[in-house]
Amino acid sequence: MMGIAFFDVDNTVVHGITGRMFATFLLLKREIGLKSYAHMPYYSLLHYLGFLEYEKVVELGLKTWRGRSSIRLRKLGFECFTKRIKPRIYPGARDLIRQVRQSNLMVVLLSASPEQIIEPLAKEVAADAILTTRIEVENDQFTGRLTSPPCYGKAKITAAKDFAVQKGFELNQCWAYADSQTDIPLLRACGKAVAVNPDRWLLKEARRNKWEVIRFKL
Repeated sequence: MMGIAFFDVDNTVVHGITGRMFATFLLLKREIGLKSYAHMPYYSLLHYLGFLEYEKVVELGLKTWRGRSSIRLRKLGFECFTKRIKPRIYPGARDLIRQVRQSNLMVVLLSASPEQIIEPLAKEVAADAILTTRIEVENDQFTGRLTSPPCYGKAKITAAKDFAVQKGFELNQCWAYADSQTDIPLLRACGKAVAVNPDRWLLKEARRNKWEVIRFKL
């Protein structure tokens, strides 16, 4: 392999927010209650306003799964992927990932969403590895705790850097594809940065740094 290409997932590979799709799916399957579901955007708003760290947002969301079966959630994750997420994969993202692999680069999906929905996505697009938010499991039951910080913001950079070093690369030898201002530090750290469906803040940064900008549609 000549290097690593890190792909953000939400609105980069998949149209929409995969974590939100999974939560809505679980609500409709009556796996979580309406109260728990309604709290999620409230916690997200507190994070956006700077009152709550993202890790705490995730931990609060995980409370409802404490003591429940990890095997059950994995099955639900695959069902959600098949019905909700797979149809929303950008055809352009599929083609790009295929081209990247043909260039002898390792493809890694980076996402704050849980591994239960990112693993089947990785298989579908033939990614080599995933770096996601992982929930602690003991005796096939979720503890409601994380095994490491959520794969978001600065923690996403740390995860990418640690993975690259394990494979014998530095981040400046890697590529990064992402859509959001929250991924600007990762894009800056990598040797090749590509803004995919960028929000206005990332678009401004991409123009300033002369990064490539690409847009996908379903």
